[in-house]
Amino acid sequence: MKQHTYVIAIAVAVFGWALQAMADSYTLQPVGRVIKTPDKTVLEVFPRFKDALLGLDAFSHLLVFYWFDRNDSPEGRAVLRVHPRGDMANPLTGVFATRSPFRPNLIGLSVCKIISVDRNRIVVDRIDAFDGTPIVDLKPYIPSGDCLPGASVPEWVKRIRED
Repeated sequence: MKQHTYVIAIAVAVFGWALQAMADSYTLQPVGRVIKTPDKTVLEVFPRFKDALLGLDAFSHLLVFYWFDRNDSPEGRAVLRVHPRGDMANPLTGVFATRSPFRPNLIGLSVCKIISVDRNRIVVDRIDAFDGTPIVDLKPYIPSGDCLPGASVPEWVKRIRED
């Protein structure tokens, strides 16, 4: 233990790192919402964040982080293990190893193909979120960092791809 304390003390003295305690909670504000109609899926960014879209139209795909707002309950947040996709044939799995909407923090993620960007509206091919779902953040899909050749997945995920 003393060795770790010594190393941290040197790091603070030499590099000027400040050690801070993590906050118990954080506040997220939505930057937009999902709009779904029978013929179109739109990510509507609130006007005050419109300038943050500059340059997005040069990308083909987008990572959309959203809040599972219709799944927010103390009971849902307490679920730590699920059968992926609600399929009892899949093994009981920790929520951090799934894309389940049941989780301690209800952050969802979808990769969407960008069809068009016009002012504060991004038309996408599809999204695994409900109409009205709050969007927490948007990030461009960058193949060199977001696609990892050779990544491995468990057998139940391979079966989903085949379905």
